Amino acid sequence: QREEEQRLAAAISSLKNADEILAFFTLALATGMRKSEILEITASEVFDGESGLSIVKRDTKNGTPRTIYLSAKAEDAIKKLMHGKAGAQRLFSLAPTMICNGWRTARDNARCPDLRLHDLRHEAISRMADAGMSIGALSSMSGHKTSQMLMRYVNASEADIRAKLALAASRKKDAVIYC
Repeated sequence: QREEEQRLAAAISSLKNADEILAFFTLALATGMRKSEILEITASEVFDGESGLSIVKRDTKNGTPRTIYLSAKAEDAIKKLMHGKAGAQRLFSLAPTMICNGWRTARDNARCPDLRLHDLRHEAISRMADAGMSIGALSSMSGHKTSQMLMRYVNASEADIRAKLALAASRKKDAVIYC
């Protein structure tokens, strides 16, 4: 997966609007936000808190406001987009069709013809789950109201499952069982 991600980033870098499409790609993989949510981020939705940047979306697809906390990589992408923007100005200037067209070109050039733009949301949520994020935190980040909907997006990797099984087995050996 990481090799595929690198190929995609390299392919995006050769596009006409590479800076914005690469920022979109970075944010999608780091946050699990929907395409429309990313493209509609305004400068006033970006907050600099004690622990770093976050995006507060008051109007979401499911009608529930949420806060999306940003990783260092996502923060870097946002900071570049924020340059010279304030208030209700959108960080992205590209239309959704430009993002989609750029994505199709990049994905084909990266030899990932079946990868849909929405698959980035699935990948992001799966990565957060693999990193050990709780169901509540995943739901908060993704905006899913039910765990049933959220679980449609989590694709557990075999490596993660096996690592957690090994960890559980090692803890069991050290555990004291009281009757």
